[in-house]
Amino acid sequence: MNRYTKNQIVATFAVAFFILSVSLCVTVRDKRLYIKCYNTYIESVEKEQINGSDNTGDKFSLVEAELYHNNLRDDFKSLFKNKYDLINYELLRSNTEKLNHLKTYYRIAWIVALVSLITGSYAFYNLSKRRLYMPFLYGGILAAFLSSINAIRFFICRGGTLFALKNMILHRDYSYFDEGDVLLKLIPPEYAMYMARYYLFQVFLWIIIMVLVRRIIVNMGKPHKF
Repeated sequence: MNRYTKNQIVATFAVAFFILSVSLCVTVRDKRLYIKCYNTYIESVEKEQINGSDNTGDKFSLVEAELYHNNLRDDFKSLFKNKYDLINYELLRSNTEKLNHLKTYYRIAWIVALVSLITGSYAFYNLSKRRLYMPFLYGGILAAFLSSINAIRFFICRGGTLFALKNMILHRDYSYFDEGDVLLKLIPPEYAMYMARYYLFQVFLWIIIMVLVRRIIVNMGKPHKF
């Protein structure tokens, strides 16, 4: 195996892992997703008020709900913070630990994104000497394949964190978290489903971007016709 073949393999895996990790990072950090969840929460409150439900006393005012949603969002997006500071409320230790467990995947995604960016840049630098840019396309295909494998694992899992996430997304079941604090009152049932759909959209978008990047580079390298 020559040096260029090795660099193509490294570049392909770097592109694939970059797509998957950056998609997760963007999903967690995108403010629009949290605004959508907040609006869903507000709609549920207004609907219960219109229907005269007895559960409205368990809901927060619009100002409180916005404040607490923003607090949770900012604390979860913070890579180095392990506490969730809500005014007048304190999360159960078990819920804090479970949120931090989920945040571990987010932290790992940042590390993978950085490592894949560095290794991929170095590999493509070596490949540019021979104008070998197919790993952009191969990486996109590999990312789609790995996503399919993860989807299969997701649907057949029977325990662990992945099973808890499946219940949140498919069944709107958040029993992974313990009752007794404000957390479950703030999470709209559709929250996990929104995040899953947005993540898949990001994966698809980044695959398209990588394919376009290769196409643009190829077109720029063609001789001009006069």
